[in-house]
Amino acid sequence: MSSSSLLSLSLLSSSNNTTLAPPPSSSPSSCTIPPDTSFTKDYILSHYVLAVLYLILVIVSFIGLLKALLKKEKALSVIQYNIFSIMAGSIRVVFFSLQPFIYQCMLIIPNSVNVSLNLASPFFYVSGYMTYLLTWSEIHQNRGRR
Repeated sequence: MSSSSLLSLSLLSSSNNTTLAPPPSSSPSSCTIPPDTSFTKDYILSHYVLAVLYLILVIVSFIGLLKALLKKEKALSVIQYNIFSIMAGSIRVVFFSLQPFIYQCMLIIPNSVNVSLNLASPFFYVSGYMTYLLTWSEIHQNRGRR
């Protein structure tokens, strides 16, 4: 692109008063309510769909946990993995259920709490996977020594 076209693009973008994100507020309790657009409706719908999908994952993990406990399964890793999956999925259900309320300023929580809810779930998923993987590798390593 030539420099004149870049200059005209920058002038056009600077003359446009629309912004993608609300300006930062001075007080933590103030919230700018977004306009009621199709984006807002899609945002709300997508978060509720994700919350329902994670709820299904929690139910499936809970059924797996019950099956493992009723069989009196010796594999502790299966039980631990299901517990970690239930914890991570439950946190995700809460996180995705709260996002539409936070976005529309119906619920004001500190950003640190919102970020913590977002980051806690992957921590539990990775912990569950690593517990399962390390237990599995230890079992197979011990079988190889016999």
